[in-house]
Amino acid sequence: MNASAAIETDSSLKTVVTAGIKRIVKYTAWFLAFCVLVALYGYFNRYLDDRALKKSQTEELARRQGLTPEQRIAEDQAKAAAAAAAARVAARKMMNENGKAACTAHWLSQLKDPYSAILERFEGGVDKEHDDLFFAEISGRAKNSFGAYVPGTWVCSAGLEAGKIKITHFSQLT
Repeated sequence: MNASAAIETDSSLKTVVTAGIKRIVKYTAWFLAFCVLVALYGYFNRYLDDRALKKSQTEELARRQGLTPEQRIAEDQAKAAAAAAAARVAARKMMNENGKAACTAHWLSQLKDPYSAILERFEGGVDKEHDDLFFAEISGRAKNSFGAYVPGTWVCSAGLEAGKIKITHFSQLT
């Protein structure tokens, strides 16, 4: 290889390296600019959210001050009634789900071969007047001691005691 070819190769290598470095610097600058824009967007968005919250709180305070004492009392009572109704719905839903799980688990524990159990029908629910009572009727079949599938129907009742679901009655119907 002659000297001019070596210089030309060295020169083209420097050009490639320089172009690569310029490209890296350019992309790094774009990436940093993008990061700054994302950070500014997040800050501005949080600022607008805080501002909107303060504005809505001020408007609510002004609205409440414009009410008569009787209107404020009625509004507070309506809010309390709505909260109590929502709490009752949540308690009934929890009792229904946990009552079904407790009765099903108790039914399985009473069988000779719980792994062979086939639940055919489950009817039950929370008592209409007492949110802490659950009643159910379970129909299904499972293997007996001889390996034959035997159908049956059971009744179950459960109650809420000390924050836990307890089976209060469980029996098989004939």
